[in-house]
Amino acid sequence: MKVRLDQISRFLGIVNLDCEGGAGQCQLAMHEALLNPNGVAHGAVAFTMADDVMGGAVYSLLGEGEHCASVEIKINYLRKVTGDKIRAEGRVIHHTARLAFTTCEIINGRDEVVALATGTYALFRKRAAGGEAR
Repeated sequence: MKVRLDQISRFLGIVNLDCEGGAGQCQLAMHEALLNPNGVAHGAVAFTMADDVMGGAVYSLLGEGEHCASVEIKINYLRKVTGDKIRAEGRVIHHTARLAFTTCEIINGRDEVVALATGTYALFRKRAAGGEAR
C-alpha cells in the first residue's frame, strides 16, 4: 500500500513509500540541496527516510483507528552517501499491544548499506473528545 508522505519528506524528494505486511521501502534522487558542506548527503536525509520507512512498516500492520508515533530512533552512518540515488528498506521485527520495534537499511546506488537504523514506535488510538486513549 502506498503511504502518504509528510511535508518534509516530499520537500526532500522522497518518493515511492510503499509498505505492506510490516515491511516498507522508499527512494530518493540525490540533488545539491541535500548535500552538507563536505559534499555528501546530510545525515538528516537518511534519518528522515528511515523514519518514513519504519513508521510506514508499522502502519501497515495497524487496524482501523490505530496510529503510531516514533518514540526513539537510532542511526549508525557506515559510509558517506554519494551518487545519484539512495533507497531505504525497513521492517517491523517485533511488536506488542503498545510498542513496535523496527529496523531499516539505507542503501546507495551500488547496493552498499550506508546507514543502519532501529526505531521504537508507540501504538495508540486517538483520543475521542473527553475520552481516554489506549
